Amino acid sequence: LVFGLEYGEDKMRTYAEVQEFCARFKGEVGSIICRELLDGAHVVAEIGGAPEARTGEYYRKRPCAELVELAAGILEGMLKKGKE
Repeated sequence: LVFGLEYGEDKMRTYAEVQEFCARFKGEVGSIICRELLDGAHVVAEIGGAPEARTGEYYRKRPCAELVELAAGILEGMLKKGKE
């Protein structure tokens, strides 16, 4: 979404930036797939059934906030590089 807003109608540039972003993120953490990222954090991602209660412990054992922070940092660096 951000790259699309930044590069507008230049779909080739947008696609290239998205591919680079994904490659960088995957290079840092090994995947871009949520289930695989949770497996790496030793969190069981169950399919179906009752959802787990959203407690402090629930969020502490998931790497989501750190991964979003990493993604935002990669994005920021790429956008800054694109303006140079």
